[in-house]
Amino acid sequence: MHKEPNLRDQSTTAQKRPCGATSTNPAPFHSVPIEIISEIFLRCLPVDELPRSSPETAPTSLTHVCRSWRKIAIGTPSLWCRIQVGVEDSDDYPPRHANPRPSFDTRVLECWAGRSRSMPLSIHVGYPAESRLNYDSMLEAVTKLAPQCKDMAFSMPASYLRQVMALVPDSTPLLASLVVYYGRVRTWGGPCHFSLDLSSAPLPLLRSLSIRATFRFNFHTPLNALRTLSLAQCSPSNTLDILRNCPNIEDLALAFYGQLRSDGAPQPESTILLLRVKKFNLINTRYTEDVWEDNDCLEIGELLDHLCLPSLKFFLYRTRSLPYDEKDPQQWDYLSRLLYRSNCSVQDLEFDTNMIDAASVVRCLQLSPGLKHLGVTATALNEELVDVLTRPADDTIATYMCPLLESFHVDYVHKTSTMHTKHVLEIARSRLCLPIGHEARAARFSFIHDHFRSSNPISDLQDTCRFSPRWSLLKDCLDNGLEAYSGIKWMEDREQQGLRFMMHQNSY
Repeated sequence: MHKEPNLRDQSTTAQKRPCGATSTNPAPFHSVPIEIISEIFLRCLPVDELPRSSPETAPTSLTHVCRSWRKIAIGTPSLWCRIQVGVEDSDDYPPRHANPRPSFDTRVLECWAGRSRSMPLSIHVGYPAESRLNYDSMLEAVTKLAPQCKDMAFSMPASYLRQVMALVPDSTPLLASLVVYYGRVRTWGGPCHFSLDLSSAPLPLLRSLSIRATFRFNFHTPLNALRTLSLAQCSPSNTLDILRNCPNIEDLALAFYGQLRSDGAPQPESTILLLRVKKFNLINTRYTEDVWEDNDCLEIGELLDHLCLPSLKFFLYRTRSLPYDEKDPQQWDYLSRLLYRSNCSVQDLEFDTNMIDAASVVRCLQLSPGLKHLGVTATALNEELVDVLTRPADDTIATYMCPLLESFHVDYVHKTSTMHTKHVLEIARSRLCLPIGHEARAARFSFIHDHFRSSNPISDLQDTCRFSPRWSLLKDCLDNGLEAYSGIKWMEDREQQGLRFMMHQNSY
């Protein structure tokens, strides 16, 4: 009886065959046109960040499969025109990529640039601000490649960062995006100042500019192509000068760290009209323990008195302070004055601060009839705010304030209580339980809370109401379209949409 050879026997037989006796039939993949294989390789590149030189990720990993793949990968310039090197300087410790190796990174950068041929380059270089290593070779490589760069992001020691910035604009005619991040900035007026002289040559292609450092700008012509501007730690007066020279920005983020001295207050001049700004993030974070008298401090809201933003749709105001800084909520009318002056139709307001009282929030709501989302901390979520959002102005259902409101976010979980849950449910019911077909009736209403878990936010909401008078209120809302969201998941989604501020997101 004939016995079929097992796999071990087949393997032994194959090994004993002469080399020429083995099958030479190519794998089906190699019959695919090279152009299609190159396109497949491009789809293997990282999506959320620029590629690194790692054998575990594309494009480097593609060169380790076989000689054919290596030849195709190296012969595809668009695989090699985007790269990040370094260790990623950030406020988080430890960094994701430790142990700077500038000499090795320089060789990698030059190798990739050579493979990219003449394609425009995206180069992100990140090193600790206080490193004592020598980065001369990296600086030399960047200087040579600058005319080919369309996207540049740098975090380096101050002396090297200044030399990199000296390349702009004369040596960067293709520049469309620039990020400068000096990772040890804490307060305005520190020892490290940088300058960006834009008077010698225009940057006609620059669409995105993100600066986190104490910068001063020198303009000759406006940056008319700029659409996205993020500034952290420029002085308030210099910030306004920059805005005057960026007339077409659509996405604006301003961040200030520490207390601001009153001598840095903007001088009263004509209002700056920015016709295209749709998203505006204003951040003031207290990092240091310096304590000044109130008369010596500048209220960051004063910046808003110098602006007119008729296209504004999204506004986020965030403050962070040290524990002993916390005061009672204050009147803060800077935003309501901006809304009135701009005559804009805001759809999204986020007050991530304990420093604003409910009355100031209400004045903003009165000027925002098209508002769809509102976020406040527990400090502002009181009876006054609930009353204006749940009761018609003249006892008719057609006069609800913010009739299009369909999303409510409660921040600062450690200061919220079950009463705040009741407040939000009352606001939700006022929108969900109107007669079907009424123009102010919402089809759904999202309750976003930082306490809710991503896995089952509805269950968390039900647990807070199950054995209380709020249960029937919750049931009414759930039956008519209430949705619950985890604050963490919601913030992640917003950041992907560019709606919550992150100064150096995906920069290094």
